[in-house]
Amino acid sequence: MKKKICSTKQNKKESRFFKVRRGVASFVSVLTAALMCPEFAYASSDYLQPINKLKTVAISIVAAAGVIVLIYGGVKFAESFQKKDQNGEYSAIYTIVAGGIMVGISALVSALT
Repeated sequence: MKKKICSTKQNKKESRFFKVRRGVASFVSVLTAALMCPEFAYASSDYLQPINKLKTVAISIVAAAGVIVLIYGGVKFAESFQKKDQNGEYSAIYTIVAGGIMVGISALVSALT
């Protein structure tokens, strides 16, 4: 079997192609490594204090609204029970559950932070 001898121009083209391909592969692997291993930056407490205050206010507002919705649902249920309105009772129970969820979520978020 005879080897096929390629021209020098074709060898240079192939060589250049593989060099570029190897360079692109190296660049992509370095970029992937940099993205997979991030360095964490932590903020000092001076910068986090306003955010923590805002978080506390938001949790308090949600808890207060949840209590108001809970009380409203209780009053609505009492009125529906007195009128013997089953649809109103179901609606009131949903309102009570919604208020309970709001209070529960705000308590859970404040406990986790």
